[in-house]
Amino acid sequence: MFIKGKRGIIIAACCVFFAAACGEKQAAAPVASPLPPGADMALSGGVHFVETTEGAMTWDIRSKRATYSTVEGLLNFYDIKAAYFEKGLRAYDISGREGSYDSNKKIVVLTGDVLGKSVSGYTLKTNTLQYNLDTQMAKTDDPVEIRHEGLEIDGVGLIADFRAQTFSILDSARVWASPAGLRSHR
Repeated sequence: MFIKGKRGIIIAACCVFFAAACGEKQAAAPVASPLPPGADMALSGGVHFVETTEGAMTWDIRSKRATYSTVEGLLNFYDIKAAYFEKGLRAYDISGREGSYDSNKKIVVLTGDVLGKSVSGYTLKTNTLQYNLDTQMAKTDDPVEIRHEGLEIDGVGLIADFRAQTFSILDSARVWASPAGLRSHR
């Protein structure tokens, strides 16, 4: 006996669904989490983060991917490029292979081929750099290179105060300056 018409198709579909639902159950295969251990959220395919203060941009951060842990308050960036703005004007660019932001301590740490450039022409190269957003102080214990028009400074370790616009090399400091470089830094 065949069932004809729309009512017949609906009845037949319900019978197939009922038979499948009542049939032998199989356990679903476990699905591996696409998140790294400890991460609650992951973004990939290009991440763009902008922070503003009183309507003016302070940070423009771009990264290939990012993860976030709500428990630790830790945001991790991979292949990061960031620009810092003062009073809405670009002041510094900085990049690194990896970066993290601890939202509880307000500390940013960049690692791997860290390169910083100021709009005034200074460049900084190191392997790690820690920056405290509250104090506007940066530091590293790694070797550093600082360059600017006829001025080359190498050493180990750095403490930089961005409010006072000063820095100190902590150990093994060496300075090379051309006469033109000395004139431009008075």
